[in-house]
Amino acid sequence: MKIILGFSTTNAFYSKMIRWGTNANVSHVYFKLFDQTLGAEMVLHADMPGVIFRLFDEFKIKNFTT
Repeated sequence: MKIILGFSTTNAFYSKMIRWGTNANVSHVYFKLFDQTLGAEMVLHADMPGVIFRLFDEFKIKNFTT
């Protein structure tokens, strides 16, 4: 299984504070992998409710990835 480490940010207040505090262009790290059962790219990342496992296409809607 190939796992890709990626970086992202959002327009949310906490993302802006992280970018400001670290003087970086990104605020979060995520893991992307291909789920053979679903036949889709998935993302594992931390968000306000906790650790979330979701489709990468859904993740890209609110997250700017690098």
